[in-house]
Amino acid sequence: MAIHHDIRGLEISAGNPAAIGVLDQAISGFLGARTDTGDYLREAQELDPDLVMGHVLRGYFMHLFGHRGLMARARESLDAARESAGRVGATPREQSHMAALDAWCDGKPAEMLRMLSDILIDHPLDIVALKLSEYWNFYTGEAAGMRDSVGRALHAWEPGVPDYPFVLGIQAFALEESGDYTRAEEKGRAAVEANPADIWATHAVAHVMEMNDRRSEGVAWLD
Repeated sequence: MAIHHDIRGLEISAGNPAAIGVLDQAISGFLGARTDTGDYLREAQELDPDLVMGHVLRGYFMHLFGHRGLMARARESLDAARESAGRVGATPREQSHMAALDAWCDGKPAEMLRMLSDILIDHPLDIVALKLSEYWNFYTGEAAGMRDSVGRALHAWEPGVPDYPFVLGIQAFALEESGDYTRAEEKGRAAVEANPADIWATHAVAHVMEMNDRRSEGVAWLD
C-alpha cells in the first residue's frame, strides 16, 4: 500500500498521488456546495480507480442527495471501496470511514455518528467526518451535538490550515442552533470574510439576524 498525505496532512492510500489533490478539490467543493464537486470526484477516480476515499466519498454523496433511488449506488460505492482496499490496502481512518458508510447503508445513523466521532478523536482534521457529524446532528435536532462535535476538533484547527474558514462556518451554525447568537455571528462573519463563497457561514449569520428580529439587516447581508 502506498501511503501519501492529503492537503491537511492526513494519511491516504493511493496508487496515483495526483488523484489526492483532485480529491481535496472535491472535498472543498462539497464544503462549499459547489456544482463542480462531482466533476472533481470523477476526475480523482479516473486518475486512480482504487482511491478508497474517492469511493467512500461518492457513497456519502449518494446518501446526501436524500433520494431513495440512489441507495443502491451508495452500496455500490461501499463495495468498490472494499474491493480497492483489498487490492491496495487502506489506512485505519479509511477503514473507519468504510464502516461508517456501511452503517449508513444499513440504516443505522446513530452507529454511523458514533464512528464519525471516533474518527475525529484520532483525526480532528478530518473535515469530511466533521461535516457529516454536523449534518446528522442537525437533522436529528441535536444542537448540543453539533456544538460539541466541532468544539472537540477545534484544537487542531487554526488559520493557515486548508479549509479552516469552512470550520468557522460549521462552528457558527452550531452556535446559532445552540442559541449563542453573539458568538455565532462573530464566527460566521469571520468565515465569510476569509471565504466569501462560504454559503453555510452566510446562512448561519442570516439565521442569527432572523432570530434577533433584524430582518432588514438580514436581507442586506444576503444581498
